[in-house]
Amino acid sequence: MKFASRLRPFLLLVVCLLFGLSMLISGCGSQSTTSSSDETSTTNSSPDVDQSGARTSTEPPAKPLPKPAGVLSQKFSCQEELVAGVTEAGGVLYIPCESTLHAIEASSGQEKWSFPTNEQMQVTPGFEAGTVYVASNNFPAQSEANSHNVYALDATSGKEKWRAPVTDDILTLEVKGGIVYAAGTGKTFAINAADGKIRWSSDHGAIFVVAGKVPGTVLMADIRLVGTNRNATTLYALDESSGREEWRRDFGGAPNALDADSATVYLETMLEYTPDEGQTLPPKITAVDAATGADKWQVTEGETRPKYGDMDNMSPFALLGGNISFFYQLFAKPSTTNARLTGSGQPSTLFVLDAGSGKQKANYDTSFPLYPNVQEAGKSFTGGYAYAINPDMTGAANEDASISYSLSAISLTDGSEAWSVPIKDPPRDLLAVAGVFNGHVYLKSISGGGVWEID
Repeated sequence: MKFASRLRPFLLLVVCLLFGLSMLISGCGSQSTTSSSDETSTTNSSPDVDQSGARTSTEPPAKPLPKPAGVLSQKFSCQEELVAGVTEAGGVLYIPCESTLHAIEASSGQEKWSFPTNEQMQVTPGFEAGTVYVASNNFPAQSEANSHNVYALDATSGKEKWRAPVTDDILTLEVKGGIVYAAGTGKTFAINAADGKIRWSSDHGAIFVVAGKVPGTVLMADIRLVGTNRNATTLYALDESSGREEWRRDFGGAPNALDADSATVYLETMLEYTPDEGQTLPPKITAVDAATGADKWQVTEGETRPKYGDMDNMSPFALLGGNISFFYQLFAKPSTTNARLTGSGQPSTLFVLDAGSGKQKANYDTSFPLYPNVQEAGKSFTGGYAYAINPDMTGAANEDASISYSLSAISLTDGSEAWSVPIKDPPRDLLAVAGVFNGHVYLKSISGGGVWEID
C-alpha cells in the first residue's frame, strides 16, 4: 500500500480541524451495545495501564488541577507546523520541529540542547530510563539514499547513543522494557534500547502499538484502504520475542485508539464509508480476548447517516478504574441561532462504560463542543480528568477574525465540569491540548509551531 493512501484519513481529519471540527475530545449521540456473537461478557477487567492513544489511570483523584488564571506563557516557537506530539520527562519538554529535536526546560522555556537529524520527524518521541528515542523519515524524499532512522539520545546532553537504520516510514514509537518498537507503513522493528541492534522485524505496519500490557505479546492496529474510499483496521497480536503473528482481526473504519490489560484488548474505530458512498457507519469500541482475538463485547455509537449529512465524532477513550470513558459529539449543519456553536458542531456528551461488559454506567451532557488535538488524546486525559479546549468559532471562516478559547476540566467519572477559564490573549493559531505535565496544562498550535503553558 502506498504511504499516501495510509495517510488519507489523517489528512481528512486535518481538513476537518481547519474548519473548526473537534476531533479529540468530542461528544455524543445515541448509544447501543452489541456483540458479534450476540452475547455480552461480564468478565471484569482491571486496566492498570498506560494508553497508546488514550492515557489511563486507576485511581481518580479527589479534585482536578487547580484552576489557572488563563494566562499563556510561550515555551517554544517553531517556524513550521508541529506535526508530532510533545513528550515530557523530568521537567523537560521534548519537541520535534521539522528535522530537529529540541529539549526545553518546561519551567523557564530555556533550550537545553537540540539534535538535528536532517530528516523529517513526524512521530512523538519516546522516553525510558534517561534516554529519548526519535524516528525520522525521508518523506517527502530528500535524497535517493535511505534516511529512515531511529535514534537514541542521552536525555541530559542530547548526545547520540546510537542510530538504527530502518527501511520504512515510521508512524509510531513505543518504548517498553528495554525494547523500542518502531512501526511503519508496512513493517515493524523491535530494537534493543541498549545498543540499537534490531531484534526482529515483521511485515506488519501499524499506527498504534501497545507493548507490556499482555504478557509476551505486542499489539498493533494498522489502517488499510479497501477499494477506493473505505478505511479498514487490522488488529494484530505478535509474539514479543520473535515478532511471529499470534492472531489477527479485521474491522471496518480507521483505528482511533488501542489499549489493553492482561486479558482484554480494547480497540476504537472511527467512521466507515459504505461501498455505495451513500452512508457512514458510526464509531465503535470493541473488546476482544487478548489470547485469541475473539469478541467479548462491542459498543456502537450513533446511527447510520448520509455521508454528506450529519457526522459523528468520538474522542479516543480513557481506561479509568475499570471504566472506559469517552466523549461523543454529533456534528450537524452550522447553527444559525447559536453563534457559539457555529461551524463547530453540537455540544458533547461524556459516556462511562464498564470495561468488563461494555454496559453504560453513566452519561453527562456538556454545554459545549470540545476541541483538543487528535494526536494528543492520551495526554489530555490525566488523573481522572479531561482537559479540553472549548473554542468560539464565530467568524472562523474569516481569516481576519480571531478565535477565543476557554479551557475546561471535566471529570472522567461523571462528566461534571470542575472549572472553566477563558484563555487570555490567545494567538491567532488554532490551539489544541498538547498535554498535562507536572500539574500544568500545555497547549500547542495545530496551524503553527508554538507551545504554551497555561498559568
